[in-house]
Amino acid sequence: MRHPNSTIVGGALWDAREDLGAEVMDKVVYKALTEYLTPIDGFTEARATVLAAAADLNVPAAGQKALRRAFSAHGIVPGRESALGVDSDVLLDRINTTRSHLGGGGGWWAAAKSDEDGSEPYSVWAGRADGEGQVELMSPNDGRHHVNPATDGRTVVWQAYGADGVDVLARPLAGGPVKRLWHGRNPGSSVAPTTGPGRRR
Repeated sequence: MRHPNSTIVGGALWDAREDLGAEVMDKVVYKALTEYLTPIDGFTEARATVLAAAADLNVPAAGQKALRRAFSAHGIVPGRESALGVDSDVLLDRINTTRSHLGGGGGWWAAAKSDEDGSEPYSVWAGRADGEGQVELMSPNDGRHHVNPATDGRTVVWQAYGADGVDVLARPLAGGPVKRLWHGRNPGSSVAPTTGPGRRR
């Protein structure tokens, strides 16, 4: 009897083993593991490699059908990864974070983005981590590079690099004006909403 906490792929293979027999399935799985499967393969690739191994070992059509049925019964079907839902939704398109950190807290995220090749000045955007609501532009469009945002779910804080130095800026997520918290030559690599200028965690 299969253990109820076995892995998803292991459960499918055990069910197939009951249909095709231990001798056939041991050969199929060994061939799939040693000749086809790679360390970065997922569930659908595991299915494909086992089916390919079965075909190469001349498993009859009825056995190959039983293999497909076993994988499908465990939810391992072609296109599985692209149908996972909200976890794969894009929250911010064309994100470009070279030399910039992402921030998150209080159910919100904050990120810097530019155009595809990074030639447009970076701007800071924020949105809810659950994907609800609109993505909001937090930084002004002033030609500076706005990067390294952080948020606590109430305020977004970030750095703005320009010709006259660096500003640490903040803006409430609820809206309102951008406030300058600090100006100088080098604030360091990160900021946070719960610390003031000169006070680091």
